[in-house]
Amino acid sequence: MSGLYKEPKRRVIFSFLKPVGIKNLFNRKKELASLLSSTRSLVISGPFGIGKSSILKSFKELNAGAVFIDEKGYEDGALDLALEDLAKGQFEEKTSNEVKAADNEDSKTTPVLIMDEWLNIKMGRGYSRRKRLLYSLIKEGAIRVIFSSSEIGLNEEALNDPQLPFGRYMELIKLSPFDLETSVEFLNDGLRYYGVSCGKKALEDAYYISEGFPLWLNLIGIIMVERRCDPLSVLRDKRAQGLVVSRLMSLGKKQREMLRALSMGHRFTDVGPHSRRVLRSLVRSGYVICNDGCHVVDPIMYEMLRREIV
Repeated sequence: MSGLYKEPKRRVIFSFLKPVGIKNLFNRKKELASLLSSTRSLVISGPFGIGKSSILKSFKELNAGAVFIDEKGYEDGALDLALEDLAKGQFEEKTSNEVKAADNEDSKTTPVLIMDEWLNIKMGRGYSRRKRLLYSLIKEGAIRVIFSSSEIGLNEEALNDPQLPFGRYMELIKLSPFDLETSVEFLNDGLRYYGVSCGKKALEDAYYISEGFPLWLNLIGIIMVERRCDPLSVLRDKRAQGLVVSRLMSLGKKQREMLRALSMGHRFTDVGPHSRRVLRSLVRSGYVICNDGCHVVDPIMYEMLRREIV
């Protein structure tokens, strides 16, 4: 597959909360090449909004027969059906919306299972059986899996589980945000496509407020196209606020208090009883990272909390 792959002409089209495909994938050539050249199972790890789903979508476009499980697929039983068929040697593509027969051209190759946010396998009944079956298929080499995970701490725990050590049979790819130069190039390319131009300072400010997270760079690009070259206006944008509030409301009260305290520069112990346990839960789920101090991972969430916008 890797020998046949030719990178298409790239075109930046801003897309918020919608993964882009191979034609619009930006600055992830190295990671995509790793997926294409390796024969091992892999895990793509990185915080929310870093671009994992776009890499998976691009990989799927180059592997038409792969089984793809998206967020809905964990809820409607598509994963269980796919695992059962894979265990029986029946290679069919199953998504949350449709069931299609896979191409038979690659019937002699190892089936590929793509799972976006793979830790969602805990949804619904039968979690233990589902996890054991998945592990068995990977260990035996019956399938090749491509996982993604935003829950960085939980992902590491799952990979190093002594009972089902997934990590023993998988490679780990860690995604990082774009740097300043790449962020400016991304915005420039996208704005050029829409016939819009913004000054160097505005583009650099976009990097500093987004910290190079593709999710937020995309929304800032959309805002620039819609109305103004003011990257800070992303903090007042209803789409950004809606997403941040939605993510916050998926957490418990103590977890939200912890995120606000960290954003305001307070110590995690200021939150009160069980603060260490609360902090640990946020690290495990990828909301907080602790290296020489603890801070909120999502830069826009951090700014909105710090400025008391949400």
